[in-house]
Amino acid sequence: MVVDFGMSSLGPVALGQMVESNVWGYSFGDPIKLSEDMQSKVDLEIKKKIDEAYKLAEKVLKQNRKVLDKISLKLVLVETMEQEIFEELAGKPKATFDEK
Repeated sequence: MVVDFGMSSLGPVALGQMVESNVWGYSFGDPIKLSEDMQSKVDLEIKKKIDEAYKLAEKVLKQNRKVLDKISLKLVLVETMEQEIFEELAGKPKATFDEK
């Protein structure tokens, strides 16, 4: 995200290797060499993204702790679970496809 697509505060710049593939799937291209300063900035941006994702995952797990405990207890007993039972324990309705 940071290096190839410029999705960070460094700006919308691609800092990664420009790679192309031939018909056999082999890649070729010129590697882009970053200065130590820019590589350090890239590393910090990547760390920031990972830390944000970790905090979000932790928040979601904590918010759903009771449901996750119910599901894990059921799995200890039955080892596998069908979708309907999972949805019943999770309290979520079955996903449907609207064909409009």
